[in-house]
This record gives sequence, structure tokens and C-alpha cells, in this order.
Amino acid sequence: PRDTATETPELRTATRNVTSGKRLGQKMRNAFPLAVAILLALPIARPVCAEDEKSVAKYTGIPEPFEKAFRDLVTEIETAAEEKPTHVAWLIDQSNSMSGMRKHLAETIGKLDSKSAAVSSSTLVAAFGSSFTMLTPEPVHGPKSIAETISAIDKDNSGEENCISGVLALARVFMKTGERNDHRILIIATDEAGDDYFEFELAVKLCSRTNIRVFCLGNVSPFGTRRGYVSWTYDDGYVERIPINQGPETIWRMVPDWPSMTVPEIDFSRISSGFGPWVLERLCRATGGRYLIAKDDMEIRFDAEVMSKFEPDYTSWNSEKRREQFPFQPLHNAVITAGALSGPNSLQIPFPFMRADTADRLRSDITMSQRSCRSTEYVANKALLVLESVEPGKEEVVSPRTQASYDLSIGRALAIQIRALQFNQLLAQRKGEALLPMPPDNTWQLVAAKTVDDNPAIEKQIAKAEHHLQKVVREHEGTPFAYVAKKELERGFGWTWTSHHVDYPSDIQLEKPFGNFGNSRPTDQLLRLGPDGKPVAIGRPGSRYRPEKRERPKL
Repeated sequence: PRDTATETPELRTATRNVTSGKRLGQKMRNAFPLAVAILLALPIARPVCAEDEKSVAKYTGIPEPFEKAFRDLVTEIETAAEEKPTHVAWLIDQSNSMSGMRKHLAETIGKLDSKSAAVSSSTLVAAFGSSFTMLTPEPVHGPKSIAETISAIDKDNSGEENCISGVLALARVFMKTGERNDHRILIIATDEAGDDYFEFELAVKLCSRTNIRVFCLGNVSPFGTRRGYVSWTYDDGYVERIPINQGPETIWRMVPDWPSMTVPEIDFSRISSGFGPWVLERLCRATGGRYLIAKDDMEIRFDAEVMSKFEPDYTSWNSEKRREQFPFQPLHNAVITAGALSGPNSLQIPFPFMRADTADRLRSDITMSQRSCRSTEYVANKALLVLESVEPGKEEVVSPRTQASYDLSIGRALAIQIRALQFNQLLAQRKGEALLPMPPDNTWQLVAAKTVDDNPAIEKQIAKAEHHLQKVVREHEGTPFAYVAKKELERGFGWTWTSHHVDYPSDIQLEKPFGNFGNSRPTDQLLRLGPDGKPVAIGRPGSRYRPEKRERPKL
């Protein structure tokens, strides 16, 4: 075990969620039948969240994560070399998104003193993408040879990162290097969590048995979600955020990243967890190595000392210890079940815009949004059914992460339930009235409001939601849990009507109504928010109202 008290923010190690893997999926089906039964959904859009200055740690004066992580890695190698002969193997990610880091890594290695054990030891270099490539059949020595080998790595445009397969392949070669009891250090350089995580326990066993310590220069995991983003610049200068797999930090999702039914949404992909992908962290720790965060470009970050109290459980997911503890952790299991009900395919959020140039058109759009409301209420009710069933025994929980996850989960589930109910009630009222906005406005929009209509039943639920969210803020200040809880409280629980004028393009067929943020939205008529926050109509791809869709690179 490491001394976490002496670690700097850039060295905070990490985790990885493997809930979507086939083998883990089978475990989840056995352990959480309720969750699996309702894992149906449509994808939703995730607008950007604003930075919370109060809960974001400022790292002024601290070196860049990569430089600090690399220096610590060199120290680990040199310390090992002082004890006995040490051999090094590099496993480099070939993906497009790693281009900048590969170049910087090669330059940094090339500047090392040739007497440093990090480059003077016998060194193997390999690369992985969709397949494994051994770049140095025989060990090489010296900073120049290693740097040139890394610089010459070709990009892999497949979009696949089979990291664990690469570890297994390299370990089978590396284990034959040197004497049996020599130190062997295998270093992974990547900015993703990998796609073949279901084989990681095989890699743990092989590396442990052959005296190979695994280190990783990698990315920080986004908070509670698998999906992170990379800013990609096209040849014409256009910049787009492209999704890649970078997390989450726990083996199972323990924080439901449902949307808050407002704009801007809470974007979990911009919140740092303070840790890295679970699988790679588990691999490093189990073999005596370390996961070193070399890349943390999250907009919202937190103090490492505070986050050390919320370290995930790195016990093997199929270990005897975990199986023995399972029946005695009802609250922990409920949090995982509720987390399984969230994610990018969890909720069908109602579209807040209703075209209202005619009463028939208004009723048609309202009907579509009401369908989404019922779907949203259903998922929130299912999560609450699980979470509230174990609430009386909550005092028995010891883990701060589980406590924070529970209160945040039930607070968010209640908030979404209340908002969906209020949304549906206002839609039903407006549908019955068929009230059109005052000209020249021709579009109704439901926007977030702090207050709600007088309703004792709803007020009771609001009080309960506020209790759990305020508890997270009060007891877990300076963490991503408190950050999300604050955002929920700031958003409020109500809705209010506002109207806009939208110039609907005449070249668009309008037989179909607006849909929602999910897949049921028709492609022949869309709205987006303009720079001023008002809705703007856009048409089919290729029309003058909507640019041609770009072909995304596979990262």
C-alpha cells in the first residue's frame, strides 16, 4: 500500500468502471436483477456545466501532471535499480488521441541523463491499438534509442484500444528478460481506459506471478461516468469534443449521472474524480506498481487530500472477500443498483420547446413531451424503490464514498421525480387550455424555476430531497459529490412558462412534432439554443440551417 498522505494532487491514482463488460454484465445480472430488468433507454445530450469556483482546487505553482508523474516514475525505476538488476518495458497507446502525449513522452525520455537507470537498463518498447506490436525484438539502451523508437510509432486509426491484451502479450516476452528475481517494470502510456477490460484479472495474475510491476502514465477518470472527451481540431480549424472511454473510477457505477432536466446540464465528463480508470488502477496496485496521473484536463478538480478519504474499493470484483461481504452490504448494493439505472442511455428527457403557432400543433408537441415525462418518472421511481428500501440501516455504513453516493443518489432521484411530475402537470394544463403565446411569439418553453405550485405532497418530497442534498454538501464539502449536490439545489425543483419567436425555415416539412432529447426526436425538425439562450430552428443535415455532419476520427 502507498502512503497517500504524501502524494500530490497530480499523483492521485485512479479507477475504472467495467460494468458494460460481458463477464461483469453477467455478475450484475445475478446480483442486481431489478436494475437489469429496466436498463432500457435512449441517449441524451449533455450540455456543458459551469465551473464552481468554491469547490475547485487551484494548482498554481504546481508542475504539470505529466512532468511530475514522469519524475516520480524515474525515481521508482532508479530506486529499484539500486537494489538489484532492473529491466524496463514500455507499452505505448497508438491511438490518435495520444499523438501529443507520445511526442512529449519521447522528447522527455530523450532529455534524460544516459546514466539514469530509467534509460540505461535493458528496455523493451511495444505498442497497442487494435493489435499488439513489438517494436524492439531485442532490448535497447540509452535515451536516444528509446526516444526514437517511441517517436516512430505509427498511429492506429481503428479507434480500438486493447490495452490489457497488450499487457498480456508484452508480459509473456518481458518475463524472459534477465534473471528470475530481477526487477521488471512495465509502463503503460495511455489516455484511455481501454476496450478489453474483461481480461484484466488474467493480466494481474500473470504479472504478479512473473515479478512484473505495472506502472501507468494515464488520464484522470471523469467522475462517475465512463465517457470522457477529447478536443479534436480539424484541418479547417473547427474544434469538436469527441467521446472516448476514460472511466469511471469505480468498478460499478455508484453515482447516477441522470440529467437534471435543465440547461446547462451537469456535465459529469468535465468533473474530475481525483482517481483514474478502475481496471488500470487495480492492475497497477495488485502488481506493486502505481497509477500516475499524467493528464488531467478536467475543468472541475478537487483537493487530493480531501479526495483520499473517498478512495474506491480496489478489491477484485470476483474475489472471495467481495462475495462474502455482499450479503451484509444492503446499502452499498442499493447504490450500485441505482447507479446501474443511470448513464447515457438511461432517461428519455422531455423536450422543453413546444411549437405553438396553431393549437393543433401545440397539442401534438405537448403529447410527445408527456410520453418522455412518464418514462422519466418510471426510472426515478424504480431507483427510489431500491434506495428507500434500505434507508433505515444507513447508519451502519462505514465508507464515506458509499455514504456520499447514497445521499446524492436518493437526492437526485427525488429531484428528477419532482421535476418530471411538475413538468407533466404543466403540460397537461397547457394542453387543455391550448393557450397560444402573444404574437409575434410562436413557441412555448418550460424553463427551470426555484418555486413550485402549492402542493403538500410535492412539498414533502422537496423537503426530503433537500435534506439529502444538503447533507452531502455539509458532510462532504470539497468533493465532486458536494459539487453535484450544490448544482441540484441551485437548479430548484419547479418550472415556469416562457415564450419565444422562432423563424422556422420554410424548406422544412413540419408534419411531425418536436420530440425530445432522446432518439424519438424526428430528424426533419430540430431546435437548438442560440448564443443568446433562445431557441433557433435548424433543418436537415446539408441545408443552409444545418451544416454537413463531419466524419469523426476514430480516437
